[in-house]
Amino acid sequence: MKKAKPLPLRRIFLIPALLFAISLGGLIWALLVDGPQDVLAALAVGLCLLVPALYAFRRGG
Repeated sequence: MKKAKPLPLRRIFLIPALLFAISLGGLIWALLVDGPQDVLAALAVGLCLLVPALYAFRRGG
């Protein structure tokens, strides 16, 4: 049986790093803006919850 090749760190941490950056940007944006832009900032913050939930439902877990 072949041993599985380990994944590079870039592949492991790419999506979590992007979710972190988008969420942090949404938090900062929500503090700096008022009005209709608050909805977009809330969506950016909620993205870090939405993506893993969609992934879990898609995999059936």
